Amino acid sequence: MRLLCQRAFVHGDFTKANVLKGNDSKIYILDFSVSNWYPRMQELAVIAANLLHDEKHTSSLRERCDLVYTNYNLLNPLTKLEHDNLFTYSVAGLAMELLGSYQERFINGNDNEETRFWYNLGREGLREALN
Repeated sequence: MRLLCQRAFVHGDFTKANVLKGNDSKIYILDFSVSNWYPRMQELAVIAANLLHDEKHTSSLRERCDLVYTNYNLLNPLTKLEHDNLFTYSVAGLAMELLGSYQERFINGNDNEETRFWYNLGREGLREALN
């Protein structure tokens, strides 16, 4: 019997800062500090909301979710529940980026370039996704 939301080893922080392409053209994954056994939806949502976000090529969050679904589903099919909720889970990921960076920026006083990036990603991503 398949679970409705499958669990997997999840990196938990797939962002451009943690995925690097080496001089040998291989892809390297860094920073496993928050990795754990989670619903695989978490990883897919972070990929759609963060890793695939590109300010130069504006695709919507829904389009990025469709891209993640199409490619992931080729090798490891998602359940209907996962498919139906990938966009919503990705919106929640953007909200987490906004809230975490808001705390860092305005409460902890860490107003650096990285914090502003995450704040803007969350704010603008939510604005686009919820319109």
